[in-house]
Amino acid sequence: FNQYMMQKLFTTTSLSTAQKGFLLAASLKLIIPFIIVLPAIIAYILYAYEIKDADSAYPMLALEVLPVGFKGIFYCMLFAAVFGSFISILNSASTVFSIDIYKRFLKTEATDQNVVKIGRISIIVILIVACIWAPHIQHFGGVFVYVKKYFGLIYPSVIVIFVAGWISKKVSPFAALATVIANPIVFLVYVDFSHTHVYLTTIAYVTLTLGVFITILTLLNPWKGLFFIPDRVNIQFERNLAIFVWAIFLFSTSLALLVVFI
Repeated sequence: FNQYMMQKLFTTTSLSTAQKGFLLAASLKLIIPFIIVLPAIIAYILYAYEIKDADSAYPMLALEVLPVGFKGIFYCMLFAAVFGSFISILNSASTVFSIDIYKRFLKTEATDQNVVKIGRISIIVILIVACIWAPHIQHFGGVFVYVKKYFGLIYPSVIVIFVAGWISKKVSPFAALATVIANPIVFLVYVDFSHTHVYLTTIAYVTLTLGVFITILTLLNPWKGLFFIPDRVNIQFERNLAIFVWAIFLFSTSLALLVVFI
């Protein structure tokens, strides 16, 4: 559900191409436990008494284990990946602000030139805010914990809305908006009362709670209107059995990894 990933998939000319791109990205996500979690475990076993905090485990392992030549290659690849993702996020954030907020609510008659200008200005503002906020991340217990808390504040509601909209046509816009607003409240309540650092479990509980919440809202006030989807005659909506099998495999593998690592 990364917006900058979805933004690229929306530019495809066929359903199968978008599905293949999404499944390829999901396949790459499956190797994260092995390239992030396992090196951290190795670093803890080798340098448990030398590591000052969790964020220094990965750099210390690279400095101590890799040969001199490979250290430079490793850090070049790391910085390239970080900056590539950072630029994609900036582009997506400016698009969301300029198209979904500025042109939709603030200035509906804005020209393309104005939208592009506002998008560039928003990138500068986002960069300034990010630079100001970055030093405060250390107060959240490290980058990894901070990212997981961020996921818990936003992602459960997105998942619930997607699944609810896929299952039923009676989910109203009010129910979806209320779920988004309730997400951070429910997450903070769970974290405050559970006092756990297993944020994956907390996110699972939050997702289930929001699922019950949106179900109740839908039952109390079902949507009776019609959703109009514009016709896209230039997009092919053919189905592919191989894509379906690939998706089932990814879902089963993700579930297995979830059970193993929890």
